[in-house]
Amino acid sequence: MPYKPLAELDMVKLENTSKVLCDLFKVSSLHPHQSQTGYNTLRGISTVLDIPTGGGKTLAFWYPLFYYWAPGNIDDDCQKIVLVVGPLTALMEFQAIGLAQKGNLAENKYRVTLISPEMATSSKFHSTVLSSDLFCNNIISLFLLPVVEELDEEEATSKCLHIEMMNVRIGRWHMYRAQRLKRPLKMDYTRDPWALLLMKLAGINSPQKAQQAFQQYMHESCETEILLAVTAHCQTSMEEDGVLKASKKTNTPFCTQVACELFTQLSATEQAALHTRAAADAKAAKEAYQKSLRHSPSKAPEDRQW
Repeated sequence: MPYKPLAELDMVKLENTSKVLCDLFKVSSLHPHQSQTGYNTLRGISTVLDIPTGGGKTLAFWYPLFYYWAPGNIDDDCQKIVLVVGPLTALMEFQAIGLAQKGNLAENKYRVTLISPEMATSSKFHSTVLSSDLFCNNIISLFLLPVVEELDEEEATSKCLHIEMMNVRIGRWHMYRAQRLKRPLKMDYTRDPWALLLMKLAGINSPQKAQQAFQQYMHESCETEILLAVTAHCQTSMEEDGVLKASKKTNTPFCTQVACELFTQLSATEQAALHTRAAADAKAAKEAYQKSLRHSPSKAPEDRQW
């Protein structure tokens, strides 16, 4: 009959499982996430294990097998199977070689089946393997290994910027089509509820009013001057025991208080320049908003949506 998850786990077996895994794979002890994944698998609980490369996913996979394993035991109850589905051939080969080096674990006694997603979904695999009573009665777990992109900082930043650009273009395209639909009716889209709803769904909101000079200063200097000032204040306010001294209670956030002090130290010319830049930014945002709603998407090669 098909394998049934365990309602209760044998504590003696669990202790022996950890000991054998540590001895065989030359580790001092198992991580909590490895043991917990093994517990969940034995009890039939679906588990998502999200840990970085080298975090020990392999031992979490093999844990259920060693729960049933005992030296020299050839009973049918010990002949369990773990099915691992992964898209990376090199990784699967590495796992197979590692298992072969461990001896009995991979010598048709305590079996691990490593297959690709293509094979797992093929009709041949279903007809020859999954239809086998011996296989289905002994399989105790299924592990899926997703592919995670390994990007350096520059690649990750470039990809994020591209996604943001595509999101903006998609929103503009939807709003352009909505405007084309509204034009024959000669409606003011700024007052039409349907058009406003489409704008929100497309992620396009009407531009805000121009910021005040102080708000523009917060926007421009938040990660430079203000951050440095806040960090310096925190360092000088620390007591000898490492506890930050209590400050005077106000309704204004601490960072805003620091920014306000820095802003008042600026000259009138610098404050006027901030006011001018705030007005220019607001004007540019309004023009971009109007253009995105009233003009068709760019067909230039450099703006192609690939």
